[in-house]
Amino acid sequence: MRGWSAISRQCYVIPASYDMAVALPPLLKVLALLRRHQDIRVVLRALDHPVTDRQPTNKEQQQVVRGVRWLLRLLRIRTGGNCLPRSLTIFTMLRRRGYPVVFCSGVRKEGAKLQGHAWVELDGRVLEELKEPDNPQRYRVNVRYPQS
Repeated sequence: MRGWSAISRQCYVIPASYDMAVALPPLLKVLALLRRHQDIRVVLRALDHPVTDRQPTNKEQQQVVRGVRWLLRLLRIRTGGNCLPRSLTIFTMLRRRGYPVVFCSGVRKEGAKLQGHAWVELDGRVLEELKEPDNPQRYRVNVRYPQS
């Protein structure tokens, strides 16, 4: 059996291990709120923080998005998709730092099915790190929090 020092050395090899560690508590809070509440607006109000006029640096945005993505990938939390917990966790982490990000959720019809998706915007644009710049055009936004 390997000792703790061998495991901790491997953490440096795993991409974004520090970023994942920072993202874990907010992700656990998001998951607990999603289990307790059906109304997304209740969840968003519980996760919201006061904002300032500060703008996140590209590095900071990248670290937050990378940590949340890797964490969800490794934990395999949901089978259907991770856009909701991913977006809520990114929203929480950036709002907690005072950044004026906005949570968005939308739907679109794909054949006979209705498909939903969630993302985070800053200054009216999808976060570049999410690599989904056309979400507002592809989905009809049904939740925008906070309202602008």
